[in-house]
Amino acid sequence: MEILSEKDYQVSRWDGGYTRQLFLYPPSGDYQKRDFQVRISSAVIEREISKFTKLPDVKRFLMMLRGKVKLDCGAGKIWEISPCQVITFDGAQEITSYGTGTDMNLMLKGNVRGDMTYLEIEGGQEYRFEDLWAIEKRIVYVICGEAWISGQKIQKDETAIINKEEKVNAIVNLKEETLKICLFHVGCLI
Repeated sequence: MEILSEKDYQVSRWDGGYTRQLFLYPPSGDYQKRDFQVRISSAVIEREISKFTKLPDVKRFLMMLRGKVKLDCGAGKIWEISPCQVITFDGAQEITSYGTGTDMNLMLKGNVRGDMTYLEIEGGQEYRFEDLWAIEKRIVYVICGEAWISGQKIQKDETAIINKEEKVNAIVNLKEETLKICLFHVGCLI
């Protein structure tokens, strides 16, 4: 299991704020050149009105961590997104965002499948992984609290990358306060 922290994240600016890239696959890929299969990032939306980057051939998942935004997808389609709500959309869509906050993004290309889930694990409890379709990697981002995975501590704003071969089956919260995480599953990687 690999654990990444703030010092490992690549930071870039975009129209409405900045983004921290938490994970890119393949590791030799380049988001700016759109050379990737999987990208996980967290964006801080600083401008009240901003345009999302158009990403043809990319399936996008988005969840607000803090703040509330409205996404105008054109043709009268508007999404109001509250914290912890996950939406999925085609990256080629032209989207205007209204509001500020911090979001979490999962981007998938090609035949890669995946999902993104918000979880709260109460003190002294654990979350057991389900056996899902062809999972190649599980990625855990800690929003608040401390997670214990296979005897290793993952703290706030850290990311754990778990490969299928590692046979990890649970996330444990040893503290009293609620652990809040974003869990990603990705599979069918070439």
